[in-house]
Amino acid sequence: MSEADIGVIGLAVMGENLVLNMANHGFPVAVYNRTTQRVDDFIEGGQRIRRLSAPITRRNWSIVKTSASRHADGAGRGGRRQGDQ
Repeated sequence: MSEADIGVIGLAVMGENLVLNMANHGFPVAVYNRTTQRVDDFIEGGQRIRRLSAPITRRNWSIVKTSASRHADGAGRGGRRQGDQ
């Protein structure tokens, strides 16, 4: 596989599960993570998973993923965290 339809940045719990789910449904996926060893370990067994340096096809998909920070956590509750006044 030299091209990917989807690129995902971040291989924490959410990113890893997104990639595995899409790859299991036949979509070629390219991944990037801040720590390169995590990428190496993750793609070792994945037939449809490549580094994000692989070209993304023209009819690409976009994925927006946020980290689990206190700011992102409050976004689903009108911008406030539980207990904020």
